[in-house]
Parts: sequence; structure tokens; C-alpha cells
Amino acid sequence: MPYKYIFPRLLDKEYQASVFWNDHMKQSNADVFIYINDDVRLEINSLYRAVSLMNKYFSDLDGVVAFTQDNIPPDQACKTAFGAIGSKVADRFKDRQVFCPDYKRFYLDSEMGDYALKYDKLFY
Repeated sequence: MPYKYIFPRLLDKEYQASVFWNDHMKQSNADVFIYINDDVRLEINSLYRAVSLMNKYFSDLDGVVAFTQDNIPPDQACKTAFGAIGSKVADRFKDRQVFCPDYKRFYLDSEMGDYALKYDKLFY
């Protein structure tokens, strides 16, 4: 059964994480873009909480809400490995390329998180 506000994306070319997410972001007109992978298990209200926190801390949609990972020690986790990106953040980048296309699989999320943190646009 399809969900009204969930748009799964299947691979149609060789996987490169940054290109995959940037392609999806470019095609999205969502106010809040949530990026997670198929091997993530969410708590029951995670998506609702992410949107609620976006509305609370970045009502203008100019921020990133990061998801806490319970299975990784906090000092080893990438705080922005999964999260929600407001449309105003995405619109700031040419072609909405929030994730640096030079990265294939790793570090694209941490670099985006560093950017959000630098400009006080990150809630974790």
C-alpha cells in the first residue's frame, strides 16, 4: 500500500550516496526532506518527532534535525548520518546538492552536518 508522503527511491544507476541523495533532493518539493536508509529501524514516532522538532527550532525550514543512533556509542556516531533537512537549506545549494558529490559513500553526511553546525542550523 503506498503512503501519501513517503517516496521510496530505487537505484537506477551505480550507487554513489551523494549523487543518490542529491538526485532525490533535486526532484523533491517537500518542506522537510528525511534521509534514512533501508537498514534503519526507527522508533514509532521518529518521523513525527523530526518534523515537530523542525517546526519548533526551524519554523522557516532553514535547519537540519539529526536522528540519534542508539546502537553506536555517542563518541563514535556521525550525528548527521540520518536526519531531516529543511527546504530552505536545500534551496541554498545549486541544484539542491546538499551532499558534496565528491564523496561516494562516507563523510558526505558529516560534512553537511559541519556546515549546518557552523551556521547554527543543526538540532541534534
